Amino acid sequence: MCSFFPCNSIGMAYILRVMYVSDAAQTIALSAKMIDSPIIWPTLSVAVLLVLSLLFISRAAVTDKAKRSNTDALIGEAGLVVEPIDSSKGSGQVRLGRELWKASSLDGAIIPEGKTVVVMKIVGCSVVVRFLA
Repeated sequence: MCSFFPCNSIGMAYILRVMYVSDAAQTIALSAKMIDSPIIWPTLSVAVLLVLSLLFISRAAVTDKAKRSNTDALIGEAGLVVEPIDSSKGSGQVRLGRELWKASSLDGAIIPEGKTVVVMKIVGCSVVVRFLA
C-alpha cells in the first residue's frame, strides 16, 4: 500500500512542495496570458482606484468626529480682550484668532483690556465670554 505513495512525513512534504511549485508555475503562466489581454490594464486601474478610495473613505469615517464649524467652532476658544467688556453699557470687543467680536460677560462683570477670556456661547453677532483666571 505504501509502495506508490511515500508513507513518511518527508515524502508527504516532497509531494506537497511539488504540487505547490506546479500551482505557482500555472499561476505565473496564467498571469502572463492575462497581461497580454487588452482588458487587464483598465480593469486593474479601476480596481486599484476603488481600493484606494475605499481606504481613504474608511479612514475618514473612522477619524472624522463631529467637527464643529462656523460659529460653533468658537465655543470654548480663548480670546484676548481688546476693548474693556462692560455688559451694562453693551461695550467690549474680543480678538478670537484674527477676528474681532463684540463681546459681553457671562456673569455681567467688567473685564479689563488685555485679559484672557473663554467663549461660552454665541448670541447673534456677539460672543458671551467668561473671564479666565
